[in-house]
Amino acid sequence: MGWVFASAISKGAIHQESEPCQDAASVVTFWSNGQEGLLAVVSDGAGSAKLSHLGSQRVVEVFVNSVLALVSGENSHESRCGLDSSDASLILHLVQQVIHNLASELKIDILDLSSTLVGLVILNEYAFVMQVGDGAVALFNGSEWVVPVWPQNGEFVNETTFVTSQDASHLMKVKILRGEFEGAIAFTDGLQYLVLDHQKQQVHQPFFQSVWEKVPKSEGWHQGLASWLDSILKSEPVTNKTDDDTTLVVARRWP
Repeated sequence: MGWVFASAISKGAIHQESEPCQDAASVVTFWSNGQEGLLAVVSDGAGSAKLSHLGSQRVVEVFVNSVLALVSGENSHESRCGLDSSDASLILHLVQQVIHNLASELKIDILDLSSTLVGLVILNEYAFVMQVGDGAVALFNGSEWVVPVWPQNGEFVNETTFVTSQDASHLMKVKILRGEFEGAIAFTDGLQYLVLDHQKQQVHQPFFQSVWEKVPKSEGWHQGLASWLDSILKSEPVTNKTDDDTTLVVARRWP
């Protein structure tokens, strides 16, 4: 059948009614060398940055456009079978360039657009993950959930790295995994302490199992799944434990 996917974003109670949600996300499929691939990205704008919602939106847009250009071969003679660390460096550079240009256009400090980046690309027997900051993506290999890059937090819980940080390129993590991956779940930091066991550094199995079992046998974007994810983010078990913005991206590949 192929990939079925959906996403949901919910504004946290920490925001005033008139304030925007600072999370952004996207999930799409693409074709490269006759293979159907999956692209997913989530970004969390810094709570202390007044226009970080614009920053997270640009992060998502640039990641999607850059990956699609790379895998389709728009800038070369042939399409790519996968991405590597040099591609991650290029994508981050393009993200930073767009953020810098936006800051100049709006006449604001670049830090006002601070945001994180968790990006994923899956092809048939390959997965590419690049990450700057917190949040995470978990991959299911058919038997267990794997978190290639653990959320990047500093000494304090709400301390992390942003794409606007001077040391972002040095602190960026890139992981390339080989094997068959049946799906993925990505999320921003608003959920990470609810869905990850930080002591054991593994996923919270009951949550992941419940989400996984809910993914219908279908193909493409699934609005019913998106609505269900939205109800999860707005449910009391979540809102009672976090007042932050929350994002969930779910994708499953059916045979």
